[in-house]
Amino acid sequence: MADTPNSRRNLWRAVIRQAMEDATRFGQGDSDYAREVRRDRETARAWLTKPSADFNEVCELADFEPDQVRKEAVALIAEADARVAAGLRVRPRKTKPKSEVQRYEFQGERLTIPEWSKRTGICAPTLRGRLNTGWPLELALTKPAVVGAFGQPHAHREAKRITFEGKSLSVREWAEATGINAKTLHARLEARWPVSRALTAPARSRPRETVPA
Repeated sequence: MADTPNSRRNLWRAVIRQAMEDATRFGQGDSDYAREVRRDRETARAWLTKPSADFNEVCELADFEPDQVRKEAVALIAEADARVAAGLRVRPRKTKPKSEVQRYEFQGERLTIPEWSKRTGICAPTLRGRLNTGWPLELALTKPAVVGAFGQPHAHREAKRITFEGKSLSVREWAEATGINAKTLHARLEARWPVSRALTAPARSRPRETVPA
């Protein structure tokens, strides 16, 4: 199969569909298979119903709205539990989330939040948070990224950008690029680590001195 935007989107949609099917399976008895089904069910339910960055990212890659997918999952789980409580047999349904991602029109373009994030340089959670708290679309898409929870209006400072190997990114963006936790990067930079070492040293290595040589 060719690696195209549609094929990648469909792959992530399949991940969500499988999680919804796992969330409505009920293993009977005490066999190894039944225990595995129950473990998968609890894992899927936790992933679908509890807010997490991983869940949001998968939904964005699938072009789905995370909140709507979660609502659909909660409804499916409640329906399955009700059938079990009534003594009825539950068969996992081949689910297909209907929650196509919302598009926002501005200056003649109609894009999703992830697409606007790439266009503006403002991270997707910040954009989503701004819109969910009532920011006008123009302000949400044009106000520079700020330090604060999801771009709340009271925070007016631009996020500090760190330049390394020709790239100038915020600490959060460097965390995504390097796989090092943002708090770890903040701590390293506050302790005056050289930028090159702060961004490349494995997260598990902790020097004994506050300021590395």
